[in-house]
Amino acid sequence: MRILFVQTPSVEGISQERVYPIGIVTLATHLQKANKNIEVDILDMNLEIDPYGSLKKKLLSYRPDAISLSLRNIDPLANKTSSLIPPFITVVKFVKALLPEAWLLAGGTGFSLFPERLMKDLPEIDYGIVGEAEISFPRLLAFLDDPQDTKGIKNLKGLCYREEDEVCINPPSIDYDMESYVGPDRNIWSPKLYEAINSYVPTIGIETKRGCSLHCTYCVYPKLQGSK
Repeated sequence: MRILFVQTPSVEGISQERVYPIGIVTLATHLQKANKNIEVDILDMNLEIDPYGSLKKKLLSYRPDAISLSLRNIDPLANKTSSLIPPFITVVKFVKALLPEAWLLAGGTGFSLFPERLMKDLPEIDYGIVGEAEISFPRLLAFLDDPQDTKGIKNLKGLCYREEDEVCINPPSIDYDMESYVGPDRNIWSPKLYEAINSYVPTIGIETKRGCSLHCTYCVYPKLQGSK
């Protein structure tokens, strides 16, 4: 099975503020280590001068069986008030128009904040995952590879799916064991693409924990990753 991970627009227009997509690179690494029959590729639309042209070229050349879209931010931060939901909607419809037979999946922190609304507004999305995906995502892919095998699919943590006309959202996983953490393989997606271009945010993050025991009013991570 071929999986294309797409980091959807996380900035407003062409910007020098670009952040290494550690989430999808970590998940791609995890998949490759867990299943040699899964082939992964990545596209970060934030790096491209012509993001939709690059996305079209990648989709038509790679021909993935499933496309996993990551919505990291709801807005571009930096004291800006514009929304990144409209470009995400555009990406979803663009991908489905080009490859209507491919599975379309969604995740990321931004998606995890408003999964029900996004799933309702975008019927093109087949499944979503709220919060951590290292355990649920491989199991979801196994189901997509054999859709007749429905055993346990609706019990996956964080899974977003449809039951007739209703959108169902399973509670996210909040008990991930960091001892089993698989670090992102920088050979899959090079950090060099992000070197020396940012002025106010770190270019590359390093993940050292999941969840937080604090209760800051603005922060969603305890809800999505637990309070450990």
